[in-house]
Amino acid sequence: YWSRGWTDQTTKNGIYVSYDGGYSWAIMHNTSNYANGYIAVNQNGDVICANDTGVYIRKAGQKDFEKKLDKHIYAMDYIPSKDIGYCNTATQPHKTVDGGEIWTVVSLTREQYVDKTLTKFKDITNPQNIRVSPVNTDNLILLDDKGGYQTEAWYSHDGGVTWNRSQKNLEGQWIPNNADYNKYAWSPVDENVVITVWTNIYKSTDGGKTFNWSCAGYNGICVGGMTNFNTINSDYVSF
Repeated sequence: YWSRGWTDQTTKNGIYVSYDGGYSWAIMHNTSNYANGYIAVNQNGDVICANDTGVYIRKAGQKDFEKKLDKHIYAMDYIPSKDIGYCNTATQPHKTVDGGEIWTVVSLTREQYVDKTLTKFKDITNPQNIRVSPVNTDNLILLDDKGGYQTEAWYSHDGGVTWNRSQKNLEGQWIPNNADYNKYAWSPVDENVVITVWTNIYKSTDGGKTFNWSCAGYNGICVGGMTNFNTINSDYVSF
């Protein structure tokens, strides 16, 4: 399945489906209201969609979608092997453990709420691109998009209850740093490994606490046409 966004005018907005491994695609009838967002499939084959109008499910073998959460959803991630997923509004993370039928707010205990040293989800400015470890679904990471390419990574190791800002280690990096609108990919075998890009590739081996420059062989520079070489020794090339 593929969720087509509103901003692309080359094809009709909606949810597309392929029955031949992605070789050909067809739009699903009357699905424009459920597209332009995130999409997942649970173990039963039900399609879960999330966008700025809510979270919806279309049961396997049925045509209609049913709304399960009536909120503006900024991001969603889902682990089909465990039928566990997370989504978030601007101020609250939600979790499902039953294939997307029920989404409950991830809440603090009374003791955690009064503990002023803990960072809560509401302290994150603009939470985007939430991702869940398929090995340990208590490990989460997301992007805080502050605007103007001012971005930060935040991680949680308690299922979204409390959050901390990730640190970026620039040791070994030899090209300028950047703050891209980045996404994350968790390792499928190690709950502590996650990679991302800030123009360069960064890797965390402690569950998102620290990202280290991990970019040997790829620099992410758009060189355009700014290329020259030394006319005396053509092995010397500049970009």
